[in-house]
Amino acid sequence: MANVNVSKSNIAYTLGHSRNYDQALLDEPIVTKIGKTEDYEGGWVWSTPEAARDFLVSKEFLTLDWGDGKPRNPDNFSIYVLKLSNTWAEDVSEPDELGNKHLLHDAQILNKYNWRS
Repeated sequence: MANVNVSKSNIAYTLGHSRNYDQALLDEPIVTKIGKTEDYEGGWVWSTPEAARDFLVSKEFLTLDWGDGKPRNPDNFSIYVLKLSNTWAEDVSEPDELGNKHLLHDAQILNKYNWRS
């Protein structure tokens, strides 16, 4: 990871498809997680890696329907560290009906958070 000076208030954690995100982090100097757009509510974000992990291994994750009919295998996803553009209060939504928070503005993906042994 580059030497980036960030305070805890502008760090968040997200989930991403490991193969795609890992390749992007190898290939690109800056990788961006997309925030809210007209057609997208923004990527999921959590304030701790433990909270992201808890969702990734939850029964709710397994039953998600992203409209493509594909089952979700948690082994294919990882946790990534985001540098928010502003602060948590400015860049993260209130919880949705499922309790998930979404990224309101694009954020830089700093690195993969390794929690699996």
